Amino acid sequence: HSNEHVGPLDYTMLLLDKATAGTHSLIGEIQGTLDTPEKQLAMRKEMGEAVHKQMLERNYSTCRGCHDISRMNNPKKPFVAQMHKNLDKDPKKPADCLACHPKAGHDYAAADAEMAKAKLETAAKN
Repeated sequence: HSNEHVGPLDYTMLLLDKATAGTHSLIGEIQGTLDTPEKQLAMRKEMGEAVHKQMLERNYSTCRGCHDISRMNNPKKPFVAQMHKNLDKDPKKPADCLACHPKAGHDYAAADAEMAKAKLETAAKN
């Protein structure tokens, strides 16, 4: 198996990001901008773009909290190391993790199923 996981590091930024995202969600629920599955789906692209921008600005520190590009070596999948070997060679052009891993960190199938269920429940009540 791959050994790119670097072990326990300082997860403060990751936890801060999760707390910030949770706060934004709560505020959206209270203000009524994210209080239905439809509104959440409508905002998904905008919220995703904001997260992508933040991750680029922070050089993907949330990814790098667990993954070390220089240690991506899986004997069963040598192409993984090959694909990642030239990333981060140019400090002016940092790796864009989401360019290749756009759904990293999220299970969109489960989220979409949950939203569809909520939509059906809302429709049944009306």
